[in-house]
Amino acid sequence: MNKQKADAGYFHNGLPYNQFGHGPRYLVIFQGLVYENKPLSGLMAQFFGGAYKFLEEVYTMYLAS
Repeated sequence: MNKQKADAGYFHNGLPYNQFGHGPRYLVIFQGLVYENKPLSGLMAQFFGGAYKFLEEVYTMYLAS
């Protein structure tokens, strides 16, 4: 199984994101209840990335926080 590293960064408007998957379609997930304006890191990024793992072949996902 090919384990892909999740990318993280900021959209042009300053909204932080984490990117998961590599599919041809795009999916944006708006996460709520986040108190910091920065991308997820470490275990939290792995946790949320694992929750959407079944979609990574079909979608390139952006978890916006």
